[in-house]
Amino acid sequence: MGLVQLTLLTSGADSSFIKSNSASTPILKGLMLRLAPVSLALPIFNNNLYAGTSLFNIIVLGQNQFGAGILPVRLGFWQPLNENELSVEPFIEYNYFPSNFVHIGGKFNLKFGTTSNFFAQIGWVNGNTSNSIGEILTKHFGVAQSFTGLYFGIGVGILDRIFPAKDLRYNK
Repeated sequence: MGLVQLTLLTSGADSSFIKSNSASTPILKGLMLRLAPVSLALPIFNNNLYAGTSLFNIIVLGQNQFGAGILPVRLGFWQPLNENELSVEPFIEYNYFPSNFVHIGGKFNLKFGTTSNFFAQIGWVNGNTSNSIGEILTKHFGVAQSFTGLYFGIGVGILDRIFPAKDLRYNK
């Protein structure tokens, strides 16, 4: 459960979402933003399987490749590597509106404090932005209607609490 997750991405996109006067392409090509992410541990597989969503989700792989989702559906497996600090989290996510795309990835979380974490994330995204609002954005911003790509990113979760198994009500 959290306030925001922000990830800076490098991807195989031709150009960065940041306009540059330089002849070389910057390593930072995109970003990912999740507002109000929530994951609910399911009482199976030792409480490691979870279902989740976020209020709003946007993935920008590069200047002409992006997708946005409202209340996407996420299924993942949270595996702690260390009781209090490290975890690995493979997931699959489906965003259906206003863009339609599938997002498959994995995160390596490093928790600091009780409400924040740093993470490294790798993933693959495939979909289109041609549904309703996506068409408006495509018309005004020249965004490609379909996109696919791999990415690697470094991010931070702000007020993003990761609950260990001992804090779940299933274990009380």
